[in-house]
Amino acid sequence: MSPSMAALVSRLPVWLCVSGTFTTLAPLQSAASDLPEFDVADATCEAKAESLMMLQSRAHNTVATMRRKSLWLTDLHADLYYLSDVRQCVKKNVSTLRHFPFGVMGCDPAATLLSETLRRATSMQLDRGADFALYTGDFSRHNMGKLENPYKNVSATIGKVSLIFDKHLPNISKVVGTLGNDDTPIGYFQNITTDRTTNRWFVTCGEELQNAHCMTKESRKEYDYGSYFEVRMGNYSILNIATVMYSVFHKPPNTSGSDPFHQFAWLRRKLTEAARDKRKVWIAGHIPPGIETFGYTELWEPSYLREYLNIVQDEVMGSVIAAQFFGHVHKDEIRILPNPPPGAGPIFLSLSLSPVYYNNPAFKTVTWHENGEVVDFDTFYAQMSNGSSMHYELGYSFRSLYALKKLSMESFVPFAQELLQGTEQWISYAKWYTATYPNDLNSFATNASDPPSVQKQKALRRQQYVCGVTIQSMESFEDCVESARLSIYKSVQDDLGAKAPLAPLVKAVPKTLDVKKHMIIARLLRWAELSERPEAFDILRLAEQHHWMELLQRYGPAVERSWEEGISLDDFFQR
Repeated sequence: MSPSMAALVSRLPVWLCVSGTFTTLAPLQSAASDLPEFDVADATCEAKAESLMMLQSRAHNTVATMRRKSLWLTDLHADLYYLSDVRQCVKKNVSTLRHFPFGVMGCDPAATLLSETLRRATSMQLDRGADFALYTGDFSRHNMGKLENPYKNVSATIGKVSLIFDKHLPNISKVVGTLGNDDTPIGYFQNITTDRTTNRWFVTCGEELQNAHCMTKESRKEYDYGSYFEVRMGNYSILNIATVMYSVFHKPPNTSGSDPFHQFAWLRRKLTEAARDKRKVWIAGHIPPGIETFGYTELWEPSYLREYLNIVQDEVMGSVIAAQFFGHVHKDEIRILPNPPPGAGPIFLSLSLSPVYYNNPAFKTVTWHENGEVVDFDTFYAQMSNGSSMHYELGYSFRSLYALKKLSMESFVPFAQELLQGTEQWISYAKWYTATYPNDLNSFATNASDPPSVQKQKALRRQQYVCGVTIQSMESFEDCVESARLSIYKSVQDDLGAKAPLAPLVKAVPKTLDVKKHMIIARLLRWAELSERPEAFDILRLAEQHHWMELLQRYGPAVERSWEEGISLDDFFQR
């Protein structure tokens, strides 16, 4: 039976008898040739109703075997001290926050945001028929290290968030356990214990997850060792990987070794087994590989990125990866493999629940074939400006919005080329990048009334972004942007003056600075690299002299204000 016929049948009432008459079943009978035949004119009402019920049941089962559904949430960053003197949100006083129990823009929220989100999701029946809920990390608020007992507070937050999942989603599986960079007593800290059988922190987190019915006993053996684990879902698997130890900000630095916790070996083994069994696999993690698109800096150490690409781009192992799901960046993004193997699935980065980095809270429902192949996803969001109450609604469906026939790495490559045009696809992508909250990508859309110099600038900014979503090394990213600049400006000297390569300056930013300051400097440098404004040359001059604190003092507020207002630095400095 066709899906369209199944959908039709599912909407028909079982009983259509009215005063001894019955609406004909002929159209439905023609769609199901193996149903018992009878004369529609002579059959009794009960016989016709029984046949219709059989057809409805078959239609439901056919659709069920074709499509499955799951929920996907990420980056809550719950602050259990939201209304206290040690809250993360120092921008607002407690009396103001009391009026916004679910959070405010620019701050991490209370755990009640997750409760309300899941309550709304269940009221919309999004959990109905869902196989599981996936969470890709960062249970805890930022700056947990500033609390008196961060070890106890972070583990308590993981437990609290897990209990909220269990309370609101008691009847579906929870694939919850991926740890983010803030799910540690100190941000990005992870003690590497590859040569031991268990890791103390992973055991602590595993206990919290298992006690909240968000992790099985069977998963604990792998999890307690390296915080990665496999979940088998019928004809496919979800490989939940650890990523914090791969980060360029990992603490303590230079302690991870070539294959921390033997995770790469584990990943190779699991993917090889899946290929042998002709079984699809999802990969879920927190920090995505490649470049982030705020300051265009590396997310993973280069050696780990190379090894990961060797695995996921392998013709055998990579071909069974139906999809990859990551969080961390708090924005709605895609990622592109530079050399994808045949059949490679899409890579998605999802919007966060936390509005700390200026996006509206959002989550997704993922639709997939029972073999694990992703069909589509719907994004639901709520306006954070109404922080006193959360009203989630459907934002968009990916395939419908972008008119894609299927979700695959093969379809993402031409889609990225369409983004470069800066027209309808770019405008839609920019809108949902932050779930309708204003952002700088909106500023780079094509406008026919722009003078040629502005059109070139916008084209180069779009190219910079698309280079950033390609999973590649910093050197390859730099080459990608430089190639685009030469193409757009014909020569390095044409309109955009010659400038020294930026990578050495970005790498020179001291790691002793906290991550946020590091990112603000990187954003300033990447903006200045492609701008001819006087502020750009001053920023590069200060960076070349390594006057980092002066740079932050002079231009850091511009980044904060432009971020909050959702405008580009070009527009900010032109005011």
